[in-house]
Amino acid sequence: MLTLCLLVAIVCFGAWPVLTGQASPIWDAGTYFGPHFSLVADYARHGRLELWNPWINAGTPDFAEPQLGTASPILLIFALVSPNPFSGFIAYWIAMWLFGAAGMLLLCRHLGAPSWGAAVIALGFAACGVYTGNAEHISFLYSFSFLPWTIWRFDRALIDRRLRHMIEAALVWGLSAQGGYPGVTITTVLFLALWGAGRIWIDRDVSHGARPDRAIPRAGRLALALTILLGVGFAVMSPSYVGFLTESHGYTYRGDGLDRQYSIGSNALPPAAFATLASPAIYLLKQPDRRSIWPETDLSMTNVYTGALTIVLALTALWRPSRWRIWIAAVAAFCGCCAVGPHLPLRGWLYDLLPPTRYFRFSSLFRLYVIVSAGVLAAYGSRDLDVSWRAPGSERYRRRVFGAAAGVAMVALAVDVLTLHAVQQSIADAPYALMHVLLVWSSATAMLFLAWRSRVSPKTCAAALVALAAYDAASTLEISRSTMSDGAALPAWNAMQTQHSSSLNVTAGGWTRTFFPPAAVEDTRNNRNVALKTATFDSRVPLKNVFFTKYLDDPLLNRTALGTDRIWFSDRPVWLAPTDANFDAFARASHALGSPMLILHRPNDMPKPPAELSREPVADLASLEASPALAPAHVDLVVYEPATLEFRYRADRDGWLLVTDRWSVSWRASVNGRDEPVLGGNFVFRAVAVTRGDNDIRFLYDPRGYFFWVGLSWMTVAIGVAWLSWRK
Repeated sequence: MLTLCLLVAIVCFGAWPVLTGQASPIWDAGTYFGPHFSLVADYARHGRLELWNPWINAGTPDFAEPQLGTASPILLIFALVSPNPFSGFIAYWIAMWLFGAAGMLLLCRHLGAPSWGAAVIALGFAACGVYTGNAEHISFLYSFSFLPWTIWRFDRALIDRRLRHMIEAALVWGLSAQGGYPGVTITTVLFLALWGAGRIWIDRDVSHGARPDRAIPRAGRLALALTILLGVGFAVMSPSYVGFLTESHGYTYRGDGLDRQYSIGSNALPPAAFATLASPAIYLLKQPDRRSIWPETDLSMTNVYTGALTIVLALTALWRPSRWRIWIAAVAAFCGCCAVGPHLPLRGWLYDLLPPTRYFRFSSLFRLYVIVSAGVLAAYGSRDLDVSWRAPGSERYRRRVFGAAAGVAMVALAVDVLTLHAVQQSIADAPYALMHVLLVWSSATAMLFLAWRSRVSPKTCAAALVALAAYDAASTLEISRSTMSDGAALPAWNAMQTQHSSSLNVTAGGWTRTFFPPAAVEDTRNNRNVALKTATFDSRVPLKNVFFTKYLDDPLLNRTALGTDRIWFSDRPVWLAPTDANFDAFARASHALGSPMLILHRPNDMPKPPAELSREPVADLASLEASPALAPAHVDLVVYEPATLEFRYRADRDGWLLVTDRWSVSWRASVNGRDEPVLGGNFVFRAVAVTRGDNDIRFLYDPRGYFFWVGLSWMTVAIGVAWLSWRK
């Protein structure tokens, strides 16, 4: 309990500027995750689940984006019980942070670490490079926080061979995917498979007291554990992931996986970034006002610091090597090699051999598993040190621990100084950071020297190590504040709160859509307008589309989707396949004509991957230039809600209407009560046929089967929790 209180104090210290209203979450947390949390909360308070978001990028299927957690029971609880969605978001962020630290504490205790050792490692984990560097990426933090819990229950399942522990691991992993980053969800399975292979085929530490194999062969036990993990876990995560698989095709190129070079090279961890193991301040050399190092990688993806004592204890665990410990070290090294992306071939091999790894970028996410593996090894190192205090004749071991600490401290100090020198930074530019490095590493060495010489009692030494770990964590959070929160972002955050609209009715705003959000929340590319319920065109979304990106860069094309006139008519469309070559021809012809014409695509062609459409005919530029320009269609708006659009249009001849809201496979349409196919229009929008005379047009967003998957997910969690409670 004392350790948990200490963790709460450390985490609250890290979030203090936000908790006291002196600063707000920054970057993606303030411009993407925070606003979207408010939208999910608004839906929840109306007793609904979010499906379609009409306020960004001309409409997005938010339920198919796993990072948003639109059906996550955990996120929905925070959304419902909080007094307002923005305080709920901050509570959610801090709760996930604490959840991860508590999980590491329990994992270390499970691995046999003494209470002081688990506290030291958990404190380092709470201030590690993920929680500081990736503080803006709430989905990263969410997935990372579940990781030690998943490993703990999975390892217990392998050791005890009990169904309840296997189901616990599956439920935790499944919940980690609802609101988490998909790349971590996928990579965690690979990590657990490696962990399980080592746990079953490599000798285990005798302290676990595992029963000898009897009925189930070792390979079968691992296969059973992974099968339950994947089966139950997929049932829990199914709403978002089935939604992604069904809705992404035709809406985003990510539905067919990412390009190999882009997936491997995007935000890879520079090998030199492992220098951040020495100091939590090194990654700050990449701040926007400096950008001194590693230009190929985002600032948030370069920090692997996990506490000085964790590094020392992890290395000392290898002084008493077992095959299991060496295996964990090898897995950590493997993940580190994958993290550097194109600098080594391992990430490329995974891309080629394991198709699920083609759906995410950020090779640096593998560093998450390096940090966790360091904590695991440190748990064994702390256990060895604790045993040595009570075992006679163990002075030699403690001397080796002291020697390791002294050696690591000297290397850390040298790395820090040499890194600053390499980028021509003066030590005087960051005196507090230098003081932290000197104090933490020298104090760790001094304490382990006293432990070796038996100058202090084991109890006093343990307390001193915990105190040093607490200082290290608090100091790290103080040094890293600039990547966690910022007072400069507070005005826009406060504007979202004061101008927040909880209404889900778009009708009042009509067809109005602007390119950027209002000035009150900064008229640049961000999603703060979601909180205000104003529609914008250029927003931040992971589900990118090549054609839509070209629209953003072309004022002639995007003006058809802006302002209040966003419905267009033509009776002479051109039917084309949605290919890059055809889009380029369409853009050239539109500029020659001075206005876009109507291009129609068969519904079955929209979801097809580019390779299947590559043999389709290329548009003839002359025929496109001869096509009539789109004509404004003056309609009477009846209902405009996120998943419903109804309006009336009187046509003087048969033709087609272009509705400049995004096309997606689950949109249905009816005209005068008669079902009509929803055609692709001008590569990214929707089109529907109309007849001469009055037309009552209705669009309905209906992702069929979605609520079945939501029911399956929630019932799986409810039944699993009830069964586990009963089994206790």
